[in-house]
Amino acid sequence: MDAELFSVLSKVALDEARLQHARMVLREIPSGALQRLAAALDCDWATYWKVDPVAMTLRAAVVWSKPGLQTASLQSNTVARRLSLSEGTAGHVWRSRHSIWTTDLVRDMCLPRSLDARAAGMQGGIWIPVQTDAEVFGVVEMLGTKIPPPSLSLLAAADRLGLELATLLV
Repeated sequence: MDAELFSVLSKVALDEARLQHARMVLREIPSGALQRLAAALDCDWATYWKVDPVAMTLRAAVVWSKPGLQTASLQSNTVARRLSLSEGTAGHVWRSRHSIWTTDLVRDMCLPRSLDARAAGMQGGIWIPVQTDAEVFGVVEMLGTKIPPPSLSLLAAADRLGLELATLLV
């Protein structure tokens, strides 16, 4: 996948998000938009980690997985978890305000979720900060069995997508 294709697929998902803009009053990405974004990027799992500004943690606000995947353990560990600025890949993305793209979940994702993701067949992931210049609202996490290798242009396209998603939340 190149950056141009990533941008085209992202626009499809953003169109869906714009249609659901009225539902974003809680600063959460609607599950339908998250599902479309994951499907457009050929991902099998997606989570929107929402920033809780009082507790200073991320919590899984929306979770989606492709039907038929064995993700019960991953789902329960995701929903139960709260991530700090330094915990897990989503926490690092929140702190750094830059996307992370990996093809090795076991190495780059925190335990036990990395093992749960691997057990479900997922190999790689993309984490995108949903942010404006002033605030990070959350992190989109997308995992899949066929994540292409990262490149600087793909990471830049992912960062732009996060900025566009944030405009829908303010």
